[in-house]
Amino acid sequence: MSTKHLWEQYAARGRWQAGAVYNDLPPLERDRLTRRHIVFFGQVQGVGFRYRCKLHCDALGITGWCKNRTDGTVEGEFQSDPLRLGLLLTALQSQQWVHIRRMETQTIPLCPGEAAFRVLRY
Repeated sequence: MSTKHLWEQYAARGRWQAGAVYNDLPPLERDRLTRRHIVFFGQVQGVGFRYRCKLHCDALGITGWCKNRTDGTVEGEFQSDPLRLGLLLTALQSQQWVHIRRMETQTIPLCPGEAAFRVLRY
């Protein structure tokens, strides 16, 4: 099932707004894990971006971190399979007050043993 199709199902049911519940996801594909370093540009600070990011990451089983940067961007590292990462990015771009103009994305080495998603300070 495509990321777009799954996202349309969640959005139609309003699940992504009600605490980010993803009940019927396929199992995590551990053999396809990837880690991405992403910098988000646009209106991403002061709009609940990191809070929503954590809600979605927790619900999707994505590990990593995110933090505000002093230049007004948000940066983070996200580790999961491609389907879940795609759902996360779609969810973040669909938030009411968030306006992501662009993202700089880089694939980086995995962090074995990482167990949760954290919101960091500057």
